Amino acid sequence: MPEMGELIEIINDSWAKILIYLQLLIFVKNIRQQYMHD
Repeated sequence: MPEMGELIEIINDSWAKILIYLQLLIFVKNIRQQYMHD
């Protein structure tokens, strides 16, 4: 059974990856929209 501190670290790591992934998706979406307008 992992300690509370370890558990929080694991959750924070996962959350950071999710946020980075979402930012990448938004970034790609914005670039695609710019290309569509040209």
